[in-house]
Amino acid sequence: MSGDSFCVQFVRSKTSFLFLPEKWAKRLNDIKKLEYDSTIKIVFGNSKTAYFSWQPTNFKEENVVGINATVASNLGLKEGDIVSLIIGSNPPCLRRVVMSPLSSDDLEMIESSSSLIQSTLLDQVRVIWRDQLLTAWISNSLPIVLHVDCMDPDVDVGRLEQMTEVVVGDPMNMKAPAFKTAENIDKSVMNSIVSSGKHFASSVLSAVKNDITNEEEPINHSLTTEKFQYIFRVHPLCNDQNLLGPLEAFLPGPCMEKLFHFNDMQQKSLFCKIRRLQDSDKPNQESSTEKVSDRQSSDSPHAYIRITNLNTTSLATKENYYSYDKRCIYLSSNLRGSLCLEIGSRVILSDFLPRTRNAHCERIDLLPYYALNCFDLGKNLIQYVDQLPTGLLLSNNMILTIPTEKGFVDAEVHLLPSTLDHFLALPGSLDARKVHVLLEKRVKNQEKLPSIKPFIPKNISGDLHLIHLQGIINEGLSTLKITLGLHESVNRYQEFPKIANNLLILGKSGCGKSSAAGALCDLLQGSPHYVHNAVIKCRPLKGKTVESLFKHLQSFIDDCVYHQPSILFLDDIECIAGVAEDQDHSSQISAYFNRVGRMILQLLSSLQSGHSVAIIATAPSIQSVASSLVPARGVHFFNTTLELPELSKNDRQCTFMKILNRKVANGEVRDIKCFQAVEECAKNTEGYCLQDLADLVDKATLAACMRQVISSKAPVIEDCDIMEALSNSTPMLLRGVDLQKSVAFGWDDIGGLEDVKTELKEVFEWPVMYPELFKNSPLRQQSGLLLYGAPGTGKTMLAAAVASECGLNFISVKGPELLSKYIGASEEAVRNVFFKAQSAKPCVLFFDEFDSLAPRRGHDNTGVTDRVVNQLLTQLDGVESLVGVWVLAATSRPDLLDPALLRPGRLDRSVLCPLPDEINRLAILQALSRKMNLDKNVDFSNIAAGTKGFTGADLQSILYTAQLSTVEVQQSQIQDAAGLKNSKEVSFKVTQSHIDAAAKNTRPSLTVQERNKFFQIYKKFGAGQKGGSSSVLDSGQRMTLA
Repeated sequence: MSGDSFCVQFVRSKTSFLFLPEKWAKRLNDIKKLEYDSTIKIVFGNSKTAYFSWQPTNFKEENVVGINATVASNLGLKEGDIVSLIIGSNPPCLRRVVMSPLSSDDLEMIESSSSLIQSTLLDQVRVIWRDQLLTAWISNSLPIVLHVDCMDPDVDVGRLEQMTEVVVGDPMNMKAPAFKTAENIDKSVMNSIVSSGKHFASSVLSAVKNDITNEEEPINHSLTTEKFQYIFRVHPLCNDQNLLGPLEAFLPGPCMEKLFHFNDMQQKSLFCKIRRLQDSDKPNQESSTEKVSDRQSSDSPHAYIRITNLNTTSLATKENYYSYDKRCIYLSSNLRGSLCLEIGSRVILSDFLPRTRNAHCERIDLLPYYALNCFDLGKNLIQYVDQLPTGLLLSNNMILTIPTEKGFVDAEVHLLPSTLDHFLALPGSLDARKVHVLLEKRVKNQEKLPSIKPFIPKNISGDLHLIHLQGIINEGLSTLKITLGLHESVNRYQEFPKIANNLLILGKSGCGKSSAAGALCDLLQGSPHYVHNAVIKCRPLKGKTVESLFKHLQSFIDDCVYHQPSILFLDDIECIAGVAEDQDHSSQISAYFNRVGRMILQLLSSLQSGHSVAIIATAPSIQSVASSLVPARGVHFFNTTLELPELSKNDRQCTFMKILNRKVANGEVRDIKCFQAVEECAKNTEGYCLQDLADLVDKATLAACMRQVISSKAPVIEDCDIMEALSNSTPMLLRGVDLQKSVAFGWDDIGGLEDVKTELKEVFEWPVMYPELFKNSPLRQQSGLLLYGAPGTGKTMLAAAVASECGLNFISVKGPELLSKYIGASEEAVRNVFFKAQSAKPCVLFFDEFDSLAPRRGHDNTGVTDRVVNQLLTQLDGVESLVGVWVLAATSRPDLLDPALLRPGRLDRSVLCPLPDEINRLAILQALSRKMNLDKNVDFSNIAAGTKGFTGADLQSILYTAQLSTVEVQQSQIQDAAGLKNSKEVSFKVTQSHIDAAAKNTRPSLTVQERNKFFQIYKKFGAGQKGGSSSVLDSGQRMTLA
């Protein structure tokens, strides 16, 4: 399209937009060359140029563009002229625009129709350029023309936004030729300014809004005509207000020099009228002809203050007043309370001349709020005024804090005559005859007294111990400072830079994501920056329509823009812009999440294009957030991603003590005497998060209080309380996880296999016993082991004993249960198993009958097991290493396994569980019979010698059979005991004869041929492991490399 010729056609629309044919707009939008916020440059005549925002329209002809006739006439265009169109990028947003009407009549119309202009200005024009003749319509038949003098920033083309300050100077026909330069224009406007009184977002950008709903709301702009009128952000005066008058305010030195044109060597103070800039100002439809300045003055509470250069006072050296915001004003709490101002609110300053003559003030009445110590209040006021070198500014009906010998007294000030709204009391100008204390008329309604408290930032991060997150908090703090223009490397008084570097904090549930984000907000909310923060809890918004979410977010955006610099915190963003559980991108849930994600992205991107607002969001993982917010390629909205680490043993111990000490400080318990239990508990709470530890301490506190009720003693948390709470606690990650609840086995419960036990201890037990030693190891430790052996040799019992002896969680998976005939279901089952193990870590993930789950690839006609093997390879040795998860597999046919699974980094070790010899058979029989009631003459030596070829399961079967034989012999005794109600439990003793009979009747489960077969298989497999290959492949078999 760049350089193509179009014919100009006039349209009736009363706007300064360029209308393109819908076919052209759709064609360019499909190839992503044209967006809704793009700017189009037209070239006509002798290289004349103009710039427009565009809108699609219906034209029969394709090469036609529509322009309003009045706008075209101001440009020198006629209908039918040929113009060239060039697509440009989005121009920078303007902070301030200086315009001049062409005549004094136009200025009068602007003043009389300000309410109409403020509601339609951004609906008529968005892009302006230097020296443009801008057309604005007051009605359908009455346009006015304004000349664009200069723009801030100093650019040739800019974009009007809701925060743009519109300044209207003197008419062009009243200006002298000397004021035609940009510098003189700006200087003259400083003395006669009409500024935008709307410095907040009453609605979001219309381009975003039209994408969601067709409803249109007016965009408010307030136009006033005072000598000067500036907007400032409110900062607290902290505790230094006790030394100053309540109507004393302070501005940074550079701001005083730039806006009011005096330096430190000249005038030190300035008198101004201050009023709150309402965050919901709307034009008065009934009185649209009255001046907006008069209307807002009557509606908004106001006061008269004296502004002093901050750099000329002792406050300039204090860190509390070292702000990077040049448009901030420091106010006392009295003044903030009377004007209902929050920290970060916007106020408007305008000039006025103070009355300093005593003749203007006949009398000052003081109405104290308290009757005590008020008789000498008038004398105290006179002494207070005499101590102030520059005097004390008083306002009618103000609340004044007067210092006395016994403290401070709050009193309401009434000036007489009542028409006097302010008065400057200079030192020596007051005497006892003019100051009256009216005790009988003192204010009885204490609710009128504003809350005069020092500013204390609200703590949204909670009291959890976050010392292990200090590095992440520092990184996030540095990122937010750069985004908001508060970093030390940025010039102190420069404008906010437009660097959108947003934060996405990732971590599992309960690990402290919200606390970390809250800590970042708390650190910036205090002095000297006083950054405003708004928190959106996304979880309650789950399931709401896009339109409802848009309106909800819009209210928070309005609040952030009004109080900027601000931080918008989206907690649990995956609840409204997440990923569907079924992973189906074509489902309705996925479409809903993507639509919400696009809406949030467009909304917040437009917000940050012209405002100082940083975004923080929290989510469990990057995969849980909609792809529209975190695309795999292209521009990333969240440039900085912070993943919270897991708690180490020292972190858990420090967190325990922090929470326990907080219980003592809050008076919930009298003392703590559980230091040994805390150390033991820190060792046994692997996988616990911050919230789990807090819940555990709450349970221990409850146990201590219950003991107090019983013993009538003060609650003291002891070791028993901590251990009882630990036994009854389940971490959040394990809630809903089905862990194996089998009978605990120990090494003593398994006879023989001493070499196998030694290897298992090296792989599984040592990392748990010596975590710091293995943590400092530069190489990745082994985390996979394969147990192979004939059926019944104790492989499953060894796996259960590993988990029990090492204190690890145990998840057992039978191989075939993961297989499914549906494509993708088996791989998902494998992923879910490993995810469950990661959630339950430290954990042993045991795969029984592993050969049925992971056979050689290429032998399955359906391809199910091939895909399962690929998924297993990814999980075992992928980019994300297994931390705190040990994989243990068991099989009787290792030759059937895919060789890729047995390579280093996956199942590193292969351990044979052989058939027991005579010594091991004796050990097995002794271990299995430990809990049996045996006769003292029982000897297993003969049994062990006569059971060659028996497996461990066969030996257990001998003991079961012997025990059953004992029951049969004593059956009559059992029947007699059943008839007795209070008889003792009948005991069964297994004798040597029972065992010999059982051994004689029991045959081994493996025949000689089967034992020889397994022996040859294991011999080849062992030789292949030592020789570098997993096994010997038969000729003709297909093989894959991985």
